[in-house]
Order: sequence, then C-alpha cells, then structure tokens
Amino acid sequence: MRESTKTMGKKKGGLGMMAELLSRFCEQPVLFLKEEGKPKATAGLEALTENHKRRVLESLPSRTTLRSWLAARMGPAPTESEDLTGILPFDGKQHFREMVVSPVIVAEQIEGYCLLLRSNSGESEEISTVERLAALQGAGAAALAWSRE
Repeated sequence: MRESTKTMGKKKGGLGMMAELLSRFCEQPVLFLKEEGKPKATAGLEALTENHKRRVLESLPSRTTLRSWLAARMGPAPTESEDLTGILPFDGKQHFREMVVSPVIVAEQIEGYCLLLRSNSGESEEISTVERLAALQGAGAAALAWSRE
C-alpha cells in the first residue's frame, strides 16, 4: 500500500529534506521513487488537495515504463558517470504534463528514480540546466541514502 500523502512529504531529514530543498531550488515538485515504483519522499505538492495528490501519485509511471525508458535511452548497463536524465510524459494531465527523470544507481543496480514534475503552463522544452542539476543531485543523494540501508 502506498504511504499516506500527508506523511510522505513531511519527513524531516534524509530524502524528505532533500526533496524539499530540490523542489525549492528548481521550483517544481520532486518525488523519489524506489525501483518498484513506490514513492519514498515528495515535496512541492502541498498546494494540491489530498484527492489531487492521490491522483498525481496514482498517475506516476509504472516500473515497466521507467525500465523501458532507461533501457531505450541508456542501454542495458547504465553507469553513474553517464548523464542519465530524460523526459517522460505524465498521464495525470490536470496540473502536470511531463516529468524529468533520473535513475538512482547504487553499486551498478537501479534502485529507484528522482522525478521532477513539469506544470501544464508552457510547451515542452529541453531539460534546463536547473532541472538537470536537481535531477542528478537528487539521484545522487538518494543513491547515498539507499546504499546505507
């Protein structure tokens, strides 16, 4: 079962704090997902109603979608030294149109993903420097945190 949207983003320290810092930095919602697709921390969704937050979480890409994107983009064995960012469409089109994604790699294994949600206000564009930095730094922070688990 997915963790409550009320408690997920409010975790202080660890990934909860990192999600909040990244969200403020890039001015976009940030989510950390474990490899199986379960959200571990979120930030930047506070202005949404609980029902809308739930719909956003239910609209996140599946494990298969994320794995397929990674395999198509990076090949079968991505490494931590590659620029592993990309854009995926977002199914729940009410507030967000797409997401910037970067995999969390621990010991050459995919352990999860860092997602930055893009709002519907504007057209698709290339990943900005701020988005790239936020996604890569988030993925690196999550890798460090999850390597200690």
